[in-house]
Amino acid sequence: MILYHRPKPKKSQAQRIDERNERILERSEQENLRRERHRMSLRTDSIAVELGCQIRDKRMSLGLTQQELASRASTRQSAVSRLECGDYLPRLSVLKRYAKILNLEVRVILSDSDKK
Repeated sequence: MILYHRPKPKKSQAQRIDERNERILERSEQENLRRERHRMSLRTDSIAVELGCQIRDKRMSLGLTQQELASRASTRQSAVSRLECGDYLPRLSVLKRYAKILNLEVRVILSDSDKK
């Protein structure tokens, strides 16, 4: 008995494009879900929220808009907004840049978690 290899029918360009678009959509949905989980974890993080409130209060007391602060910090207004809402916890170097612009001092205090 001789077996013949039957080649798979070639996909049309439209089918390949549809499959590619499905993969892209799936990746996009996964990325959106990951971002939303991250955003929610930061929102419940009291450090991010407290930091954002302090930055916002100081910015407003100096009469600066988010756009003005962003320009001085070499970033975008949306980054300042995310920071102030507690959606974004910046790296220490970025935090120092904001602190310098707002005439603030950065201090990190570590303590035992058992003490309240």
